[in-house]
Amino acid sequence: MAGEESFRPMLAVLARCLTFVRILSIPLFMHALFETESAPEGMWRFALIAVYAYAVLSDLADGPLARRAGAESYFWGQVDAFTDVAFNAAALTAAFLTGVIGRWAAVGVLMLGAQFIWRCWVEAGSAGESLPEDAAGKWAGVFFYALVGGVVLEAGLSWGWLRPVLPWLGNLVFLYALCLFIRNALASYRSH
Repeated sequence: MAGEESFRPMLAVLARCLTFVRILSIPLFMHALFETESAPEGMWRFALIAVYAYAVLSDLADGPLARRAGAESYFWGQVDAFTDVAFNAAALTAAFLTGVIGRWAAVGVLMLGAQFIWRCWVEAGSAGESLPEDAAGKWAGVFFYALVGGVVLEAGLSWGWLRPVLPWLGNLVFLYALCLFIRNALASYRSH
């Protein structure tokens, strides 16, 4: 239909804007987490919750919107994945700096993110291709977002019972990331 065809470019722009705004939300999220840790009853906890909710919902929406618009590409798949890595790495680094979790969860995000970027650079697909799916990598992203969600619940909603649990969860997520990193490195080594 002609009406649907004219609507597709707007969906593509919307998908890309959602991703771009998620990138721009990273400093706001970090600032809100720092402010919430120093003044737990302040208004920044609402900003923390809102920015996290936006990050999760925009990540869930941008891919399907791009596919519906017929605008999925290797490049934009990389941008979306890089945005997720950047958001989670920054959030978990801020959580480490505030003492909510240990450093290993942030290290896990950075490890897998660097490996992903390296793999994309080496494999360099064309603009018309979609980014290859990696179920284990998607689960890593889910685990990282969930861990950040735990940090948001602890800081934003004052769920103090989560405070002693979060470092353990962070270590478990790091172990998963480490296993995935090793699996990917061995698969890459075997294929070359």
